[in-house]
Amino acid sequence: PLLDAHHLLHFIEGNINPPPATLPNPENNNETIPNPDYKIWYKQDRFLFSALIDTLAPTVIPYVSKA
Repeated sequence: PLLDAHHLLHFIEGNINPPPATLPNPENNNETIPNPDYKIWYKQDRFLFSALIDTLAPTVIPYVSKA
């Protein structure tokens, strides 16, 4: 229920792909600009990763955090 309530369940179900980190700059085709959707995705991804790490035994964390 917690993940569903925060609209994060799709991360666990594998129904989401990360958006590109940058987008073409509409004002200059030779440049890219940060993608605001990526920033949101990254923040949610790190939140979930931290929440999952907190549920693990301390002896297991080094193996998972390097993955």
